[in-house]
Amino acid sequence: MNPFKIRKITFFGAMRTLVMASISIITVALPAIVMAGTVSATATATGVDFFGLIEDEDSYDGIISTQNGVANNDVYIFSPDDLEGNNLLAIDVDWAAGTADTTTIDASIAPEGLFTINVKSLTLPENLADPDYVDVVFVLGETVSGDNFILGEVAVNPDTFLTFEFDDVFTSTGSGFLSIGLSVTGLSDLGMSVTSLAPAVQSMWNTTVGTLHQRQGAVRDQKLDNNVSVWGRYFNASGDIDPSGTNNNDDFSMDVDGYEVGVDIALTDEVRLGLMASQSNGDMGLNNGVGSADLNADTIGVYLTWLSGPWTVDLSYRNMDFDGDVKSGLFRGDVDGDANGYNLEAGYAFMTDSNWVVEPQLQYSTVDVDLDDMNNSYGAFKQTDSNSALGRLGVMLRKSYQNGNNIWTPYFSVNALEEFDGDNEYNINGFTGKTSTGGTSFMAEGGINAQISGVVVFAGLNYLDGDAQDDWLGGQVGVRYPF
Repeated sequence: MNPFKIRKITFFGAMRTLVMASISIITVALPAIVMAGTVSATATATGVDFFGLIEDEDSYDGIISTQNGVANNDVYIFSPDDLEGNNLLAIDVDWAAGTADTTTIDASIAPEGLFTINVKSLTLPENLADPDYVDVVFVLGETVSGDNFILGEVAVNPDTFLTFEFDDVFTSTGSGFLSIGLSVTGLSDLGMSVTSLAPAVQSMWNTTVGTLHQRQGAVRDQKLDNNVSVWGRYFNASGDIDPSGTNNNDDFSMDVDGYEVGVDIALTDEVRLGLMASQSNGDMGLNNGVGSADLNADTIGVYLTWLSGPWTVDLSYRNMDFDGDVKSGLFRGDVDGDANGYNLEAGYAFMTDSNWVVEPQLQYSTVDVDLDDMNNSYGAFKQTDSNSALGRLGVMLRKSYQNGNNIWTPYFSVNALEEFDGDNEYNINGFTGKTSTGGTSFMAEGGINAQISGVVVFAGLNYLDGDAQDDWLGGQVGVRYPF
């Protein structure tokens, strides 16, 4: 038997190391002279540099490492005797190109002989939809089986969006070849972070849109005859989002806050046209992983409000530009994109004998999120679809109290919300998946509006819980000044 012990090699006869550009073809004949110590930094006539650092190298009888960042090194080993011992081959694999450092063993391997294959993944396949296999070891001897090979550590860059499963397949008995394969098992913490960005932006959008009474107070009880009004509000909401979908999507926490200002003019006694602008911030964090995002958004919009007797109808359009960063482990990536959509709200107020106003309300809000591609060392994350269509059916109770020239109006509302869409589809090098925030949730809200010397001041708190929306608490304070 000939234990396979290779650290630094003196070649026999005319065999030498052939270096052509970045291609190293290493030919080794056994038995070889084993020399202790650190390997040479450059190839010489009597020695060759085996690239890479090997952990626990003393536990191996023999080591060949060709991990130099280029998956095109070929090693040929010849021995007239069977190879034995505990040995390590450390190689590079370029999955996108379908190439790898290869080792040809022109010898038989003893039954107790063992080769561990450590792999450094330089790239990922261009299409991850199906498992990929590359050939790494060719055995020309006759007494060999798959039991002589073990797939060891497979290194993947920490900025990958995915998690993987690797396996090895030995083809044929006796002489044959060893292939290693890669398949996707799901999303990494970074992957879950970036797939959470679209629903996080949708959450920021829905918090910013709110409702008409959250935006301007219960102005339906206080008719504003003035030609121009300005208003502003501060809003905040925090809770958890638990998307459903494929590929181990995880839930995350979300905290949104911002302010919004607007101005409107009276086109007629019943119709007002206005402009609005807002800035908002969203902090997202995975609940069961390492990942977070800090998002900032600037939104502009236009609205048209019709107030006629018991009827209120409000139509608005908004465009949001957002940016920020996403972090997971050592990775930090920039986030950019935009969103746009419409909001339509209608209400009809019934006055009871006790002067309580009962107002059924119906609202429908849509948004389309366009998220720029995010790149890492292996490829790109592409958000291929991200839409939300949120409906709300509610009823508000309110009653106004006169105190001199001031009017105080407490209000309460209960609401059912339905996300009709909420699908967020993505593609990572051909690997596709989808998250969804679709489902039903319920919201309860209470607040007060006060008209003091012609100025309307309002504040409210709300609680939301349901299928994908968990334990949300929000609120706003604002003021409206007509002149």
